[in-house]
Order: sequence, then C-alpha cells, then structure tokens
Amino acid sequence: MGENQFFSGQSPNGTGTAPSPPSPSANTHQLASFLQNVQLPRDMELGVRQNDGQINWVAPNSGAFALPHISTYQAVITTAARTYRESDEAVRASLDNARNMRNDCGIMECLEARQRCTSLLNWHLEPEDDSSQEQQDLASDMTKIISEICRFTEYKRCLQEAIWYGKSGIQNRYGWQNIAGRMRCLPTPRHSMETGWLPIHGDKLVFRFDDGNLHDGAFEGQMGIRIGIGNWAKNDLIKNRWKVEATERGLAYFLSEAEQRLCVVHKHMIEDSAFEDVMTANNLHGVGIRSRIYWEWFQKQACLAFLMEYLERSAGGIELWMFPAGNEQAKAEVKTAATQRMGGQRNITLVPIPAGDEGHQYGVQIIEPGMAGIECLKDILEKYFGHRIKRYILGQTLTSEADATGLGSGVADLHLGTFLEIIKYDATNLEETLTRQLVRPIQQWNFPKSRHIRLKLRIETEDEDAKNKMEAYRQAYEMGCRINAKDVMDTIGSRLPGPTDEVLVKQQSPPSSPGMAPGFGGSGADSGDGDGGDGGGKDPAGEPGGDSGGDASPAPQDAANPPGDEKSSVVTAV
Repeated sequence: MGENQFFSGQSPNGTGTAPSPPSPSANTHQLASFLQNVQLPRDMELGVRQNDGQINWVAPNSGAFALPHISTYQAVITTAARTYRESDEAVRASLDNARNMRNDCGIMECLEARQRCTSLLNWHLEPEDDSSQEQQDLASDMTKIISEICRFTEYKRCLQEAIWYGKSGIQNRYGWQNIAGRMRCLPTPRHSMETGWLPIHGDKLVFRFDDGNLHDGAFEGQMGIRIGIGNWAKNDLIKNRWKVEATERGLAYFLSEAEQRLCVVHKHMIEDSAFEDVMTANNLHGVGIRSRIYWEWFQKQACLAFLMEYLERSAGGIELWMFPAGNEQAKAEVKTAATQRMGGQRNITLVPIPAGDEGHQYGVQIIEPGMAGIECLKDILEKYFGHRIKRYILGQTLTSEADATGLGSGVADLHLGTFLEIIKYDATNLEETLTRQLVRPIQQWNFPKSRHIRLKLRIETEDEDAKNKMEAYRQAYEMGCRINAKDVMDTIGSRLPGPTDEVLVKQQSPPSSPGMAPGFGGSGADSGDGDGGDGGGKDPAGEPGGDSGGDASPAPQDAANPPGDEKSSVVTAV
C-alpha cells in the first residue's frame, strides 16, 4: 500500500489495540502515555501507520466524543434497544392530529412550494481540482450515472419531506445498467412500473444512543426502521441478517453498517434539547416544521371550530314564533309549524304573548345576526394564525398571495429575497446529504480507485445576471484579458461543443495589407481609379480581374458574405 497506510482500528495481530511503541532510540515518533495500549473504536480510522507498524498520529480522544450525548440529561428513559423516544410535538400530543395536519391545504401549499423550488433547481458535480482532467472525467461519468436514477427530481423531493417530519429517508435497490457502453452500479428498477428506490416515512426511523450498555453489533447512531408486529417477534431474524428489537413505539429492524449505505437519510434542523427535557433528546436527529407549528395549528383548529359553531347556530338569524300565553293547544300548533318550517340555519324560539288590547298574539319575527363577530373570527384565522404559519414556512407571504405594497417600496423584492434565502438553505442541506450518502457510495462502487477524489454535488441556487456578466466578459476581453470559455458558456446556459458537434463560428476577416482599405484585396477592378488599372489583380470574389477598361462590371458577391458584411456567421462542421 506504499509507504503509509491508514490505520483502521485493527492492529496487524488483529487485537484491535494500538501496540506499545518501540523505545525512543528506535523511533522518535512514539505515542503519548495516555494513548498507549488504548482500546480503539470499531472500524474507525484513527491514524497513519508506517510500514514498520508505528502510528504517526492518532485522533484526539481516540476518535470519541468528549461526553456521550445521552449523558447530558438529568435522567434516561429508554427501552432495551437503547433508542431515543419520539420528540415531535405533534406525535407526542396526538397521532391523529399529526397525520391530519397534512390535510390542511394552507400548510401543504407552503410546504410543497419549498420542496418544488429546491427539487427543480439544476445540479452538477464539482471536482476538487478543476484543472485535473482525471477529476473532470470522473465528474462527467458520475453525472451520467446519477442522471440515470429514475425520477431523480422526485427523489430529491422525497428527501425534503424532512422539512416537515424532521427526517426522511430513501432506501435504494442497486443494480447494473449499461451507461455509455459500460456497466455501472446505481439504483435500478426491475420493471417499468417502479423506480429502484423507495421513500421511508420520517416517523418510521429510530436511532440508538450509547449509554455504555449496547449489545454486541449495536453502535451509536445506528438506524432502525419500525416494522409491524404481525409478522415478527422480538429477536426474530429478517432474512437471517439482523434481529428485530423492541422500542417504545413497537418493534424495529436495525440496519447493519453495510445496509445503512443502501439508504439516504436527510435531516432538517439538528439541535440539542434542555437538560431536564430528555423526551426531546431525539431532536439530535432532526426537527421539522410539524413540531414547530403544532400548537399554533391546534389553536387555529379550535378557533375554526368556534367559528363553524357560530355559523351553524346563528348565521341565519333567530326566529321568534309567538303564541297566546297559557294556551297549550296554540303552543303545540305553533311548535309543529315551526318544526316543519325549520331551515335556513336559524334558531327558533317560542315566545308566549300575554293577552292585551293590541291582540297580536300570533306571528313570526326574525332577528338578523351581527356580522362583526364573524369578520373578527375570520381575521383571526387568516391574518393571525394563517399568516404566522405561512411566514414560518416560507419566511413571508407575498410569494403565495397578493397584497398592496406601495409603488416603488421594494417590499416585494424583500419578501422574494427572504424566500430565496430559505430555498438556498434547503438546497445546501440537501446537496450535503446527497454528496455524502449517494454520490460517495456510487463513486466507490463504480470507480474504487478514485477514493482519493471527493466529488461534491452542487445545487445551483445563484441566479446570475447573464446580460451584465456577458457585458463584463466582453469588456475584459477587449482589454486583452484571457477569458475561460467554459465560464462564458455556463453563463449563457450552454456547453462546450464536442469533437463531432456541428457548431456556429463567427468568421474573422483577414488582416488588411498596409496602405489598403480594410476588407479589399490587391489592385484590380476596384483599384480606385476610373481607368480600371491593368486588370492583373483579383476582384473581391477571388476571381481574376475582367476587362482592363474602366467600365468593368463588379464581380458577383459570395452568398455567404454579402457586401459590407465580411464577418457574417456561417455553419461549420467540426
């Protein structure tokens, strides 16, 4: 492996411990006393080992955290599987509400707008060294492979469900496809009705923590997928590979390190929780919008229920049906009539009228409701709760609804800028996930000798002003600066032509001879005097001069180069 090799947690004798260093006289690079004979974490690259077995350096603290995350809470509430409990506010409060929140069109409008905007952005693979032809070729081949992933736009959108749930995953089923004449490994559908990948709902994912009591084969951060209890029991094996274990919300199948490489798991906001709040420790693995807005949405639903009840009871007004006081027969008849007449969402009240001189003991009176209460509730729903939720998801409101901003106020541009910042944040998060969990494994499986090259997937979020940039390129070019052709082509959204492509080329005029007008050949029919010269030259069409007389007719012009346009564009096959 050359002069050096990476030390991966296993000594040459397979003990898994760092050997005692030789004496100082044998090698000046010896380990500090606190690192000698240290137990090394499993499968963790810790240092570089020379051919003589000596480790030149070891990661600080042997590659471990200073303190386990679960130790930073005042108590631990767990199960035998040592998994974090569900920390999402909506799930903890009501599973039904957690699901029904996605039936709110106002929420889904904003959520899907964020997902679509990021998913539709262009992307490219960026090599570490742009000047390396090897890395450029690798990026080109990898781009072809990833572009062949079925419905890759939807692939990116599914990962962005983490914006809502806090985390979301995709499991890939890899296979071999012929791409550009070579067999390549990538997520491959088995038939035309599938994609070769499956989304994983964020609420199905669980993660282990390490409190020092993990069983053999388990490790910190290990991901599990919840499964139904109808098919397996505790300690059963799925495909004879891994045990099913119990969590606080049912059974889960925990993936091995190799199986985790088949999955892509995207996490939204990662944060720690308060010392006394161990129930939200799982925020370490992603917090989504659902958890943030749940109680706001809950109050909105309570307000909506109150409004609907008000409309049901009083929107049509109140009907007063009058009958003679003390007359039970009249009361019964009026009640029957009112019951048969009931409709229009009005409340009906029977009012006994005492006998008097006026004699109006029968009749129906309608009291219309006041609309101020309804308008007040409507404003609370739309302007308060609705806008607060929308602003949290989109950062503003003007990209989803119209509003007066004032001529030249710039408010609309400010709202758009805020929205674009959110999209850029989402895109940057997504490109980091795809680079590490999709691009890197596919690169290692298809090009194992390129492990030293780290490609990065970049999502193009910058909308450059092509017109202004091209003008800047032109001015720099006229000043004698050397311009990269690829940068110019990227600005106009094109690509450099290949060796077999048909291209448009601007034909340059030949340099003029001293003392001759630009764009003209030697002396001849157009020598400038009326006598026409001796006729020994060539006309602009390239043919020998005609008659020597002054009345020589001009030579026919080339169709591709009309008069006065010696620099016209032509199509040239390269």
